[in-house]
Amino acid sequence: MAHQTRGYAHRVDLRADIADVWQSLIEPARLARWCAPQARVDARQGGSFWMQLDADLTREAHIDIYQPPRRLRLIYMPPPGQPVRNLLGGNASFRREVFDQVGGFTSDAGRSVQAGRPAARLPLGCEETEFCIKIGQQLPDSRLIIDDRAVIWHRVPDQRARLRYFVTRCYAEGLSKAVVTRRVGSADGLAAERRHAFATLPAGLARCLRESARGDLAGIGRAGAIIAGLSATTAGYLAGRLTGR
Repeated sequence: MAHQTRGYAHRVDLRADIADVWQSLIEPARLARWCAPQARVDARQGGSFWMQLDADLTREAHIDIYQPPRRLRLIYMPPPGQPVRNLLGGNASFRREVFDQVGGFTSDAGRSVQAGRPAARLPLGCEETEFCIKIGQQLPDSRLIIDDRAVIWHRVPDQRARLRYFVTRCYAEGLSKAVVTRRVGSADGLAAERRHAFATLPAGLARCLRESARGDLAGIGRAGAIIAGLSATTAGYLAGRLTGR
């Protein structure tokens, strides 16, 4: 059965001052008093939220919305030890025998394909995606596991936080996925991407439009970014399939 993701809403009404409730959600010392013996909170938009509920249960989340003292939305990360389709190339480890059986990374994808072509400079990728999918196809009993102790630190320059780079990166992702599907097939190469395009993104678009209708005008911009990103990715994929690049 294909992996299904479901959401839920849980409402709790508290008879307390709103400022006290807010501080109890973002201050680790207060969280430890009523909910989590240990907690770490980077209280800001785009920050992180981590708490240990007991000896065997921890939860980690990304702070998606941070609007003191009214709104705090968390996106919880998957629990550690879960199998995934592909790992992130920035911090991934494979057993030596895997390379002996599957081969190495393809030179047709990623930044290396642009060697000698400095004019292109597209932020291509997906070497690790193609490699991991090959592992799943050729070694079906193998498992790729996320270990939450592995950390990747990114230094993001200002230009990469702009819409122009976002659209360029989405286009390059489409080109890269075209390379992946030529090598491993579209059924496996686009399995996660189909769910993202037909389930996750429409849900995000609808959420942004609802938020803009409630007065959050930035929701219109976020909705536009979703549409622009999907359109650029689709254009890149079609261009890659048509040109064979």
